[in-house]
Amino acid sequence: MSASAIILGCITGMVPLIAITLAGAALTYLKIFNKASNDIISKSYPEFFFPLYCLFNLAKYVDINKMSELWPLFVSPTITISISGLIGFVFIPIMKPPKNLTFVTVTMIALPNMANIPLLVVQGLCSSYGYLGDDDHCKDINGYIAIIALTFNIFMWVGGLTLIRIDAISKENERKVGDAANEQEEIKENEAKREPMPLKAILVKSFLSPIPVASFIGLIFGFIPGIKWLFFDDNAPLLSISDSAMTIAYNGIVLSQMILGSNIMLCKNQIKEIDKKYAIWVTLFRNVIIPGLILLYTYFVWWLGIFGDNKVMAYVNFIAASCPTAIAVLIICQLYDVGIKECTLLSAVQYITGLFTLTLFSYIFFLII
Repeated sequence: MSASAIILGCITGMVPLIAITLAGAALTYLKIFNKASNDIISKSYPEFFFPLYCLFNLAKYVDINKMSELWPLFVSPTITISISGLIGFVFIPIMKPPKNLTFVTVTMIALPNMANIPLLVVQGLCSSYGYLGDDDHCKDINGYIAIIALTFNIFMWVGGLTLIRIDAISKENERKVGDAANEQEEIKENEAKREPMPLKAILVKSFLSPIPVASFIGLIFGFIPGIKWLFFDDNAPLLSISDSAMTIAYNGIVLSQMILGSNIMLCKNQIKEIDKKYAIWVTLFRNVIIPGLILLYTYFVWWLGIFGDNKVMAYVNFIAASCPTAIAVLIICQLYDVGIKECTLLSAVQYITGLFTLTLFSYIFFLII
């Protein structure tokens, strides 16, 4: 057991993510990025870039002939996200989130970064100097992560978007009440307008948003015979189209990550206003307590033999559920203009501390599995 290989692989995997975040901060410092540019990127990410990523990656990597091997990757994220979400709801009284940020906080606790970080970290561990460098399953990591991202996207862009939307509606209602406080007629008018969209309508709208739709289409395409020959094989007639689409999609992921660094710069003077105990609790739950529980769950599943002897698949399952809050949570906060400052600060703290906690838990993972 080489501890240095594990540590080096995890740190190497985190460095690109940190560098991209710092690039966003630098571009803001140079006045190239600003709130307006962040709003544009926030809108383009869920409506174009990430749907493109989901569509082509799932179509490329999903194979009906391997479903008996891949099914844990479809099922396990539902269990791990449910564990995290339950913890978020149960321990909200302890965390004491700011007003109108209850559901934003639950979302930050429940939804980890199941795409960007796992991909970079596992690539580091599968490199020639990484602990998993000699594992034959390393060639399949992109497929594993794309499948996990399918389930994650459903939770994120249906559940997460719905929860954050509820906080946004609550915030908007309070603003309208304040604006109309001295005008009785306006109050009556606003009371009619303040009726929030029914939860069923919110769920339907979220479920039909671009990312879930693109994910399901990609999954279906993956099962259609001939699609891989047409778009993804080495000599595929339309390989240039799929390669171009995936390049564009990856650029969107990079841009979304840069928003974090940009918002840190934009909110740096407001960071002092955030309650330190709240920040500590959220970071503790997301970076320490939940990874510990996910490690126990993964060990139990491994002990049952569900992953077979595929240590790479088991690790992808573990690391995907143990990462800091997904950048997509910040993207949604940006879309609804709620909790941006809090989510930005907490994400920054999580990504900094996550470098150490993920390294520690990865070491424990390979020690016991």
